[in-house]
Amino acid sequence: MRRSLITFTGAVVIGVAISVAGPALACTPSVPDLGPEVYCGKYRGGPKTSFYKTPDGRLGTFFHYDNLAHLLDSLPSDDEMRQLATWRPAGPPARLAEENQNVEVPAYIVAVKPGEDDHDLHVIISDRPRGANRHFMNVEVSGLPRDHLHEADFVRVRSEIRAILPPVGGASGSYIRISPPAQVLIQGSLYFDGDHNAGCGSCPGPSYAKPTTVWEIHPVYSIKAQ
Repeated sequence: MRRSLITFTGAVVIGVAISVAGPALACTPSVPDLGPEVYCGKYRGGPKTSFYKTPDGRLGTFFHYDNLAHLLDSLPSDDEMRQLATWRPAGPPARLAEENQNVEVPAYIVAVKPGEDDHDLHVIISDRPRGANRHFMNVEVSGLPRDHLHEADFVRVRSEIRAILPPVGGASGSYIRISPPAQVLIQGSLYFDGDHNAGCGSCPGPSYAKPTTVWEIHPVYSIKAQ
């Protein structure tokens, strides 16, 4: 078990434009782009656009963690997870047992990256608004599921993040620093993003808020200002 877990220079950002990039010709050579709100990725699209449910089809209980450090400490290490499956190029089509949990955790949004090609919104959260030795995690507000299953929940949470971070403009595809950080309560499903590594310069997260794990909350089910 784990026991640890481009900013605008000189600018103070109090919100972020979270509209995604304009529609391209296609998500993949064989799949048409259905618009800027619909999921347009190809890596583990099933887990990314569905919430964890119990075997009888009910939405799984959201287990509460007092802070982000406690959540991260509860998870298997990245090395352990990489021993369980082949993660590239396609990854497991369904959630692994270790991902079969819904969680709830208070946190601070410190950065957001709009403009992803898959139409997901990357949100970097921290256990504290500022200071050294913070814990960070990438959580993602997913694009709408292509099969429309539980689409209303995905529409709702995309509206929730927009309400928390009102548009002020920003460079599409770059991380935007949120200052002051937005205090929120996040609910969602656990997801191990084995397509990436953690902590490197090109790994998820800006230089000032770099997660040291590729565990995510993805998709986010609810995100509420506190």
